[in-house]
Amino acid sequence: MRTLRRIVPVLSIVVLLLLLALPMAASAQSEPAPSAAWCSAWYVIKPGDTLNKIAAWYGTSASHLAQINGIPNPDFIRSGKTICVKGGTPPPPPPACGYMYTVKYGDMLWKIGQATGWGTWHLAAVNGIPNPDKIWAGQKLWIPCH
Repeated sequence: MRTLRRIVPVLSIVVLLLLLALPMAASAQSEPAPSAAWCSAWYVIKPGDTLNKIAAWYGTSASHLAQINGIPNPDFIRSGKTICVKGGTPPPPPPACGYMYTVKYGDMLWKIGQATGWGTWHLAAVNGIPNPDKIWAGQKLWIPCH
């Protein structure tokens, strides 16, 4: 019984440390670098980052980063999202024919493509999305006309 009293607190501490290390290990996994001809440097947003802080690191403005990355609200960025921090010319604005679609929880780009008659990669290219598997609820997508 005396041994059990010593082991339980030690095991509790070990479990707690493992649980604390788990999110750090997950964030250490890097996603493949996106590729877009107009962008020369990418940055993966980390917890605690702000667009203003990232912009200061790269010698640009938060509004410029929001514009070239299609971020509708510069005060709300998600950790884990990859953004362009040094870009030449951003993608051209969407054509006049089409509409904006707001992504809903559970949406996937391939499902949106099926519903609208466009391929996943076409919608990703039109919206400047480097990884079509990474869209989120509230994100605005341009759905062009056929």
